[in-house]
Amino acid sequence: GGISARSRDSERQTDINAMQAHLEAHYALNGNYPSLAQINDAAWRKENMQGLGAEALRDPEGISDKLASVVANGVYGYQAVPANCSGGENAAIGCDSFALTAILSDGTKYTKDSEY
Repeated sequence: GGISARSRDSERQTDINAMQAHLEAHYALNGNYPSLAQINDAAWRKENMQGLGAEALRDPEGISDKLASVVANGVYGYQAVPANCSGGENAAIGCDSFALTAILSDGTKYTKDSEY
């Protein structure tokens, strides 16, 4: 029903906003954003993005707590730019920006971009 869809969409927006806050905090400390591989690595996240649990990476209708490079129903999308960035303090190519996206119940996309 409508309430369930609204509830799931609210959770999606909360998840995306929480991830964005953690990504901006990481940027403030390190001068770049993490790569997709880093953010999907639970050990890396535990060390570098404390407080961002796997449940925030899982769409309420999804089964995976991994972000995808392309958003789809049931999975959040994370695109770091440039596409070949490696992120992190010793990165050969730092990630300069990102887009985080969820697909809402009505098919529209909810996206948060990097602030820097």
